[in-house]
Amino acid sequence: MAFHPDFAHYPYIYRLVTPNGTPEWAIWRFRFSAGDPNLADLSSQQTVICIDYPIAAHRSGWIDFRPDGYLYTTTGDGGENDSTNAASNLGVMRGKVLRIDGDDTTTVADLFAFLDAWFMEFNDCGF
Repeated sequence: MAFHPDFAHYPYIYRLVTPNGTPEWAIWRFRFSAGDPNLADLSSQQTVICIDYPIAAHRSGWIDFRPDGYLYTTTGDGGENDSTNAASNLGVMRGKVLRIDGDDTTTVADLFAFLDAWFMEFNDCGF
């Protein structure tokens, strides 16, 4: 789960989901409730991106806004014995680090960010 970095102007929360019983991976965006700022307005759900997977495995689960203001996320490769070699195949969205414009959900996954996921995780610790 990630909060928009300019939450005062964009009261959005982003949630990475792997819906139970489906081979999907998605990011959903919600607005906070006008009546209760401690609750997300479930009726405001918007799918930012959705990727189908061949099986319900290896779908990953990291999401974060970085200092550049973009939402970054990792996608799993889709499982063992992956005949499409997803992580090396630029024609599929699986097995990638994606950069998404959180302000404009029409620009979904506007580019592949060729970053080392290990660095992204440890960079949060100041390394």
